[in-house]
Amino acid sequence: MHEVPGGLSTEQSALLEIESYYRAFHELYEAERPLRVLPASSFGDDLKLMRHPTPPYWCNVHLAAARDHMQVLRRLTGQPPGGLAEWPSHSAWTLTRVVIEAAAYAIWIASPDSQKERFARAFQMWNRDAIDEITAIELTYSARKRQRLGLSLRQAHSARLTEKLELLPWAMSREQIVNGPAAVECIKVAARESRCAKPDSAVILWRVASGHAHARSWAHLNSAEFESLEETETGTLVRGTVNVLTICPSIALALGLLQYADWLVAKRSGYSTRFEASIDLTVK
Repeated sequence: MHEVPGGLSTEQSALLEIESYYRAFHELYEAERPLRVLPASSFGDDLKLMRHPTPPYWCNVHLAAARDHMQVLRRLTGQPPGGLAEWPSHSAWTLTRVVIEAAAYAIWIASPDSQKERFARAFQMWNRDAIDEITAIELTYSARKRQRLGLSLRQAHSARLTEKLELLPWAMSREQIVNGPAAVECIKVAARESRCAKPDSAVILWRVASGHAHARSWAHLNSAEFESLEETETGTLVRGTVNVLTICPSIALALGLLQYADWLVAKRSGYSTRFEASIDLTVK
């Protein structure tokens, strides 16, 4: 292990830095967050048009997901008594990746000042979610069951989409919403808006976390430590732990995006305050 000024190893220094991130998140998590959208706000104007699918709905869905996964990450890897101080080689990265994605989606939807653009992005999210659900049902239900239930899911969704588009006071074509959102573009936008990382750097950190989440060998072989546990007839059982030096920047990005998403959603809901990150989280 390498030492840094103060006699701490670089690994110990990284753990202390991560703990400072978790303390900042805990303050955000425990704070009373206003859930009611005020009428005289950007999201208030959105809700006057329709109840679903709307920018405030999708922003709060993704923000809740980001907060939930960050809390689990803190419980798993944080130091006692608040955490278990365990660093599994894959799940810690998976949780970090989900926080980055979910917070980025919330920022991507909420960031435009234009109501038209916010709705275009919310509709993209709704359409993708609906198509994913329909695909899952089609793969799960037998052809006979689909016929018996009279399911024409794609036609039904298309009709709902037409109905929702007609509620908008401006023209929005299907072509505007059928493609997207792309995670890479959302992360770039979120990094640029929050200023917590350079857009390309944020994408790299997300890709590394994704590599671990999907057990890609190039990811975990380069940034995890393994210990042989037992020899068996089929091979060696191993246990992996995260190299905290490699995951520290990704956790910083996750927290930076989450803090900004939380503030931005509150601002769009009518609770306007100045954004101030609780600690310096800028990822170079």
